[in-house]
Amino acid sequence: LIFSDSRQDAAHQARFITYAGRYDRMRRNLCRLLKARGPLTLKDAIQGLMVAGVEAQDNPHVQGKRKADYLPGGIRAAALAWEEAPLLDDLAISAGYRATVLNLGLVGVRYDRLEPYVRDCGQPLAARLGIRPGQLLHLARCVLDEMRVRAALSRPMLCYHPSHPGCPEEFQKA
Repeated sequence: LIFSDSRQDAAHQARFITYAGRYDRMRRNLCRLLKARGPLTLKDAIQGLMVAGVEAQDNPHVQGKRKADYLPGGIRAAALAWEEAPLLDDLAISAGYRATVLNLGLVGVRYDRLEPYVRDCGQPLAARLGIRPGQLLHLARCVLDEMRVRAALSRPMLCYHPSHPGCPEEFQKA
C-alpha cells in the first residue's frame, strides 16, 4: 500500500513499482529455473528466462499464446534482450545495490572452466606469486568478481547506450 498526496507523486510511484516488479519477476523466474535445471551458463539462463516469459505471457515483445521455439527472429531477439537487460543489471551494472539477485543470496556466479584451467596451467604463476594453486584460484575468482561488478563483461548489450543511433532496436526497447 502506497499513499500519495499528488498525481505527480503517484505517477512516479507507479513507474517505480512497474520497474521493481520487472526485476522481482526476473529473480523469481531465475530461481525457479536454477532450481529445476541446476547451474546454467549466462546464455542458457537468458534463454530460459525468455521461455518462461513466453509461457507466462508476460514478455511484452511476444503477444498472445506462442511457443518460444517458433518465434520469428526479430521478436525472439527483442524478447531475449528484454529478459537479458535486468539480469545483466543485477549481475554487473548495479551489482553494489543491496537487492540484486546476488546480494539477496538467491544465486551465485561460477566461472566456466576456471578451476581446471588454474589446476592445469596456473602452477608457474602461483609459484611466481609465492602462493598455492588453491590460493591462485581464489585470487582469480576475486579478480573476475571485481571485473563483473565493474561491468567489464563481454556482452553485446553492454556495448551500446540505448540513445546511441547505432544501438540495435531490440536493445533500445529492453
